[in-house]
Amino acid sequence: MEGENMNKAYVEWRDEGYWIANSRVSLDTIVYAFLDGQSPEAIAQSLPVLTLEQVYGSIAFYLAHQPEVETYLEKSKADFETKRKASRESDPVFYQKLADCTASHSLRKKMTRPLKDKAIERLRKALDPIKDLKQRDRGSPEFEKWHRDTEIAIANTFGDDSRNVKDFTNISFFLGTQTSSTTDSDRQRAYISGLESATAILLSMIDEIEEYWEDDSLTGVSTSDKKTNPEHLRNVFIIHGHDEGTKETVARFISQIQLNPIILHEQPNQGQTIIEKFEQHAEVAFAVALLTPDDTGSLAGEEQSHQPRARQNVIFEFGYFMGKLGRQRVCALTKGKVETPSDYDGVIYISFDKSGAWKMELVKELKNAGFEVDANLAF
Repeated sequence: MEGENMNKAYVEWRDEGYWIANSRVSLDTIVYAFLDGQSPEAIAQSLPVLTLEQVYGSIAFYLAHQPEVETYLEKSKADFETKRKASRESDPVFYQKLADCTASHSLRKKMTRPLKDKAIERLRKALDPIKDLKQRDRGSPEFEKWHRDTEIAIANTFGDDSRNVKDFTNISFFLGTQTSSTTDSDRQRAYISGLESATAILLSMIDEIEEYWEDDSLTGVSTSDKKTNPEHLRNVFIIHGHDEGTKETVARFISQIQLNPIILHEQPNQGQTIIEKFEQHAEVAFAVALLTPDDTGSLAGEEQSHQPRARQNVIFEFGYFMGKLGRQRVCALTKGKVETPSDYDGVIYISFDKSGAWKMELVKELKNAGFEVDANLAF
């Protein structure tokens, strides 16, 4: 029996091509997946009609006959291109419609990328079962369901052909090479190692989304849309206290650079409560908080050391917009020696100076937030 296994043929020549023995899977499929960087385990998982042994045997055949197989693959590719060219020339109208349909499908896929928060939630959901899966046997129904659900979640988040999908499907949860001395403990350790790799990769994907995806306030808007600046993306909410002069100066500057300043008390009430009115007009792409010394305050028992501070409504709205828009789309103009909130580290504070240098600083922050602003309009 041992000698028969050593001489087992995993690949056969039939119908003018290389095929995996006793299957309808071509050797081309295995080789291209292998050259694309997929592990044998990942290839076996994507081709359930084959065993892991067959995949390893097919790769070994390719490596042992590499010149002949690569010549065959090049010839197959050339034959395919010749046939495709002839087919396109025979019916150009059909192939143009097919190209248009493909382009339309790609555009729809690009436009339906999930919101940032939804994408993070989806990947965190994939992380949750891993602790429980480590307590189960490898190949359990729960693992199979989790693996399939996670691959689908990643594909629907980043795209079917993304590197993220390949990174996940390339994770090996099973031992590649086994001998007569291989134990169940060895197999279980390989399984646990795969789950730990999956944890690391899912956490890396979450970091990628948090670092590089746009916040939800602008997600789904194409680059061309940003350049044309739809009306609601040109709105800048001005959070202010009792300093009317500073408020008017900043509002005039926002208008000067061709953006729309939103000042709450200037908007119609329409029978709304203050909070309803605030929520309606908070649909903006940027907010500027004016931290002017309208109040004073101190710790209890230290009334003699009062410090100038902004109004409480300003601090509340400041925090609201940081949560809604993200810190990169909120900045604060400080006037004088006003106290700044200690919990808001990382937020940009710009000194409202008499020389007007704050204007260029504000323009810079608006540009970083995606606004098309002409700095020449600032003066």
